Amino acid sequence: MATNRSLVDFETSRLAFSRPTRRSATRLRWCVGLFAFTLTLASPAFADERGVSMVVGLEGGETVTLPIAADTFLTRGHDKNNGTAGLLVLRDNDYAVCLIKPDLAPLADIDAERIESAALHMRVGWREREGSASIRAHRMRTAWNEKATWSRPRPGEDDEGAWKGPESGTDFDPEPVARLEMTEAPIGPIAIEGLEPAVKEWLTNNASAHGLILRFFGDSVQLNLDSRESGS
Repeated sequence: MATNRSLVDFETSRLAFSRPTRRSATRLRWCVGLFAFTLTLASPAFADERGVSMVVGLEGGETVTLPIAADTFLTRGHDKNNGTAGLLVLRDNDYAVCLIKPDLAPLADIDAERIESAALHMRVGWREREGSASIRAHRMRTAWNEKATWSRPRPGEDDEGAWKGPESGTDFDPEPVARLEMTEAPIGPIAIEGLEPAVKEWLTNNASAHGLILRFFGDSVQLNLDSRESGS
């Protein structure tokens, strides 16, 4: 089980170099060349995957990409607003959870019955350690905004509103609408599929369109993901 510590730890390491021999210098040039080659290959692969979005599949093979209208993460017991942090953080056992709300405007003229699939596309930029990861997506029941904290869901809009963090059965559905189970948390793109029931409900009952809460459990302890600002 994860310990409750700072979400982001920065550690500076110094590398000490002795005067290289001819053999070690050759090896160093080979390693540097291989590293540069790896970066050249890897960078374009992720270039188009940054940020977060939802892709909705319609009957007939058509797809509609929904931008994200709002996203943030909440840290247990902390009142810091993370809506403009530039990343999303998931930490084991609900120590950090994410709130995500897609923009439904591109579906305004589409019948909900035409929707066949919906997936949330995200990108993991960092994990605390290797190991399993389970991301569970639940429909939110309580309205929130990007200024939300662990104690208040809508600062600036409803100054009387309060919560002690989102509660299952009150602020979000107890059962997840979809989940992503991974034996090994990757660095790179991921997709949480099976979200079409939530999208259909939001279209037929706009008053319930409060987006999703993402909860995380697993041996990898913490994942840092791109936020909507990451793709801009």
